[in-house]
Amino acid sequence: MGKTLLILICIFSKSAIAQYKEGSFFLAKEYSKDQSLYNGKTFIMNEVLGKENNVIQFYLDPLAAANSGELTTLVYRCESKKKEGLVLGFYGARWNDAGTEYTSYGFKELPIKEANELLDRIEKEVENNIKFLEADLNNNNIYFSYNDFNILIYKSSTAFLKLRVYWSGFDSEWDISEFKKTKKRLAKKLK
Repeated sequence: MGKTLLILICIFSKSAIAQYKEGSFFLAKEYSKDQSLYNGKTFIMNEVLGKENNVIQFYLDPLAAANSGELTTLVYRCESKKKEGLVLGFYGARWNDAGTEYTSYGFKELPIKEANELLDRIEKEVENNIKFLEADLNNNNIYFSYNDFNILIYKSSTAFLKLRVYWSGFDSEWDISEFKKTKKRLAKKLK
């Protein structure tokens, strides 16, 4: 009894203090949304809207986060600058010159027209190729490029449709359910 208890304490104490990979921890989605909202504000202010002496109002809202924690989508709108669209927030592991692993992130902004084009294209390619994808789960794949994105689509062995979005060194997994949430919520937020 004592040895079993000691082993259990060692196992649980090790897992309690270990660092977690975002995609493997049950709160990765919320962490990703919170971090994307926080970091996305700076991105929108500096990279999309630019420096301004006047006060600029803008709206930014996280739409959906991938279960993996690797990709979060946000919607933005700035009425005074007549800008609105979708921001993809990417998260992934990187290594510095010393070999230390750290989490890196990057944002890609798509004006509303481009955002809708990308989302519609993904939906269209899935519809056009679903029989091929379902014929051999996990082995039949399709991919295409859109601007500086590469999109890989396949059906996993659990029969769930998976998307992988490649951009600027990031390789982010996006489940079809999160994709559909993004598409639906984007249309609702930017009527």
